[in-house]
Amino acid sequence: MTVLDLNEACTHPRAEHSHGTRACYAHDHCRCVSCTTANRTYAEAQARRQRYHTMNPDVEKYAAFVSADTARAHLGDLQAAGLGYKAIAARSGVAPSAIGAILWGDPARGRGLRENIRSTTRDRLLAIPVPSIDALKRGQYVTAVPASNRVRALHHIGYSLHEIARLTNLDHQRVRHVANHPEAGTRVETHVAIAALFAARWNKPHNPTERFAAVSATRSRNAAQRNGWPMPIDLDEDGYLETDPVIDDHDEETPKRSRVDFDELVFLVRSGATVEEAARRVGTSPTNLPVLAARHDRHDVVDLLRKVAA
Repeated sequence: MTVLDLNEACTHPRAEHSHGTRACYAHDHCRCVSCTTANRTYAEAQARRQRYHTMNPDVEKYAAFVSADTARAHLGDLQAAGLGYKAIAARSGVAPSAIGAILWGDPARGRGLRENIRSTTRDRLLAIPVPSIDALKRGQYVTAVPASNRVRALHHIGYSLHEIARLTNLDHQRVRHVANHPEAGTRVETHVAIAALFAARWNKPHNPTERFAAVSATRSRNAAQRNGWPMPIDLDEDGYLETDPVIDDHDEETPKRSRVDFDELVFLVRSGATVEEAARRVGTSPTNLPVLAARHDRHDVVDLLRKVAA
């Protein structure tokens, strides 16, 4: 037997694996002497490379292996924002198969999630920014959690699912699905429509005087309370549940925290910037500004926005 002998048991359509190679050992599961020797030689070389990197950590070619948890969490954020794994691969230069191993593992081969990856792979993935909703196509899918929270919060103040569907021009079944299945995805157009309605109605409880509409509003409130759904005030500017500690409203020395610099926003608007430009500069969207300003007791900002809109 020589290293050029073809493996007669090889069944791969686009390869003819030869004995005496690691490929024959790994893919054809050949355990002859020459294939076993080739695999051992490869393993020893790998060990030498890793030992070399341990002594020379600045050598990028043999980058150290790091935990894949950070990259996996960032991949989840990118997927929630509407990027598929192939789009992530194209933007990062990381192979789709490597991304798949981080996200799902390889169950067909009995392999779970990849626990460690090269630091260069992690850095390439983390370098991809999470795109904003405005940067995505209207038909793309994003996480439904913010839309679901907003629908539930509006339900809590009297807006039935039928009423929400009517005000957003969305199909009633789509609104119902968003409300009941936050773990599922939803289209960008649905997310945008519900966000706009929430920004306009979050502080305007629905109290119709017509009999059947009033009954529907009451049932909506009761159902939301029974299900433990959030109130509008419980949500942050992105539509997620607030995770900040509760602030005592009676403690005037304790400021309410916000990620938005309202003073910078006021300066930009008074300097001639549009509300859209100012909102983008301070890291939020124009539809969220009235909600945020009212929530953080910035009534001067609310008044300014009303004057600009008028």
